[in-house]
Amino acid sequence: MAPELVREQPYSHTVDLWSLGVILYESFVGQPPFYTNSVHALIQHIVKPQSDAKKYSPNTVQGNSALHALHDEFPGFSNPNDVKQTGNLALDGLENNSRTVNGAQIIGQEYEALALIFLPTKKWSEGSQNACRDQDIVHSSQSLRILSNLVAAGALQSGGILDEIMCELLNFTAILVGLKSSDVNELVAKSFSVTKILLAENNGSDAATSYFKHWVVLVEIFSQVVSHIEDASGRVFCVSCACITTILAPKGIASPSVINESLKQILDHAVTSRLVDHLCLCLATSGASLRFGSTNMLLAACEACRAIWSLMDAHEIFFVKENLSLFPLDALRSHSLARLDIRDHARGWLAETEAAKVVDAVTRAFVRSKSVQFAIVNCLHQRVEPALSAAIHILSRC
Repeated sequence: MAPELVREQPYSHTVDLWSLGVILYESFVGQPPFYTNSVHALIQHIVKPQSDAKKYSPNTVQGNSALHALHDEFPGFSNPNDVKQTGNLALDGLENNSRTVNGAQIIGQEYEALALIFLPTKKWSEGSQNACRDQDIVHSSQSLRILSNLVAAGALQSGGILDEIMCELLNFTAILVGLKSSDVNELVAKSFSVTKILLAENNGSDAATSYFKHWVVLVEIFSQVVSHIEDASGRVFCVSCACITTILAPKGIASPSVINESLKQILDHAVTSRLVDHLCLCLATSGASLRFGSTNMLLAACEACRAIWSLMDAHEIFFVKENLSLFPLDALRSHSLARLDIRDHARGWLAETEAAKVVDAVTRAFVRSKSVQFAIVNCLHQRVEPALSAAIHILSRC
């Protein structure tokens, strides 16, 4: 399928030229140009240039390449070619079928099949003393792989089903984080990864109306992660921050009909839950690791910067929407001027905005902590636009 068809966009005769090229390639080489057992990997290869479709491992790559790992297909998941049968016949069958678009579509329409996928994850709520066995981890990981394939194939369209799946995932993640065991960190990272994909891929009006409910649970889990989890690989910190960013980003609440209500609820909760303090703690933890020469926490630092900038930006977007009578040029003035106590009635309102309070909190953390400074500076050294842009915006505001 040509990229236009995969994206369900308008197309012309050029899609036939694409198909002809694929046929000629397979005739000459002996296999299709994009050969993989993963539906999501196949789609990613089709819609992205080949130069962007390389595989990275967060444990082996350094510097600039490491940031790409965050946006690679399902961070933390094994290569589909390396996945072995788990011995659970039902799940093995579902996983095999989910690797094709038709098979995934069929599974997504069967409630019994979806319930079967979540059986391994539900076992964890029955008691942590029996839920940390290797076999439970293997089966739960398999459930998440199946779910990933369903999402990639667009097999989950019902708003009600998506809401149930999100609730199940967040509940499962909360239980794992509550165990405070490094043995399940890999599984926690995978669960956050699938959650991020669901948030990113399903941001229409139906999903947005339930975002606040998921947001509250997500922020609580995130606070537990940065406070209690020892994450040597940095992947749990990274993908949990990415989930925060995904909701706060402008496309997270795309429908104008819900932006005022949903965004206000989310931002009010961000204030009461002291989200900015948790994000600064994530920066400090990441920076401390980076200071000792490890690059494992680089991704986490970059995502924390993006989340902080997204929080600032969301506060400002909402403030401007609520104060449309303000002269636009006043809104562009730097918050740092207000903190320097420069008297000017035209921008006196700036010091009292929630965005300004976020900037103040980050400024205090930056001034007081060398680890925070180190984390942000390392983000500036990355030549990848999202992290670089976020770090520049943060420093310019501070």
